[in-house]
Amino acid sequence: MPTSGLNPESGATHTTFPKHARLDGSKSFANWTRQLCLCLADDIRSYVLDDIVPDNWTALQRSARDAVARNIIANSIKSATVLAVFDKIPTAELTAPKIYATLKSHYAPDDATCTLELFSQLWGF
Repeated sequence: MPTSGLNPESGATHTTFPKHARLDGSKSFANWTRQLCLCLADDIRSYVLDDIVPDNWTALQRSARDAVARNIIANSIKSATVLAVFDKIPTAELTAPKIYATLKSHYAPDDATCTLELFSQLWGF
């Protein structure tokens, strides 16, 4: 289970992301997202996954929390191929929500793939 301790004043964090849950491609995306949710505090989770910035965050708090989230995401990836996806994001847009959205667009299975996998599992029984 991941452990996380966030200092809201500094944005400092200590998070251990389980090795078995690190992102290495599309087959691990769903499990990686679940583990990512466990590592992120509630307000940071909605910021990263849904790009929702709480009204009470100052610019400094947003910057600090974005840095925390980017660090957690970067440390949760075990594949150089996945890390290469970061290179496709312009530096000025390199925020945690943008990184997550880009990874999701590359690695989240689409509905058709999920449906085919479900049929395959059902027919296999």
